[in-house]
This record gives sequence, structure tokens and C-alpha cells, in this order.
Amino acid sequence: MEEEKPTKKSDNFTNVEKKNPITLKESSDSNVEKAWQNSDWQPIKTTQSGTHYANFDDNSSDRKEIKSAFSQALDLAPENIEEWWLDGPNSSEIYGFLTNKKTNEAYKVHLNWIDNTGWKPVLVEKLHKLPNSFN
Repeated sequence: MEEEKPTKKSDNFTNVEKKNPITLKESSDSNVEKAWQNSDWQPIKTTQSGTHYANFDDNSSDRKEIKSAFSQALDLAPENIEEWWLDGPNSSEIYGFLTNKKTNEAYKVHLNWIDNTGWKPVLVEKLHKLPNSFN
């Protein structure tokens, strides 16, 4: 009687392409080197409740959660991010002008507030340089 040799099971996942979560975006701003969105970005869990108003005070819960969302968007540790200016058209859509402290690369990161959930990164723009003024 001939001994059966174990057969190698095929890996059913080897032919499955992993979807790239990064989508490049066009920008009409001449200061934008490139812009992107990432479908893997998730809202930063908030400790806040009730009606939300953006609070840019340094030690506020909102500011800490904003910093965490910037960190996720740039894939940088919070201590490696320099915040130059925060603003936005309303309390649920903000952006920050930021630099990487190690490389000095400049960014404009856009966040949206999701009620009862927290800040979610929605767009990163890598800038040629920080603006000369913020307004």
C-alpha cells in the first residue's frame, strides 16, 4: 500500500489584492504639494457630551482630541507635531496648520466633528511651506 503524502493547502488569500486606503486628491492651491484621504482614518473617541463647540484652549479635552486626530492623520506621535494655527468655518469643521518637528514638513490637516463620536481626519494637504500669515 502506498503512503499518502500530505497535500499542501492553497492559500485562498494570495490572489486577493489588498486595497490601498490612500486616495490622492487634486488641489487648486499652488502651495499644496500633494493632498490625500485615507479610508482607514477613524474618529478619535471623545469624552465630550452634549452640544459641541470647538474649544482651542490648550488643555481642553477638545484640544487634546484634536491633537490625537492630527497625530492619526499624519501618522506621527503627538509630541512630533507643532501646531501653528487652528481655525475653521464652524465648530464641526476645522483645520490646522502643522509641521513635523523632526523634518519641518508643513501640512494643513482637515478634521470633521462627528456628534457623540469625536474628531475624524478627512484630508491632509502637504504644503510647500507654511503660509506667511494665518487668517
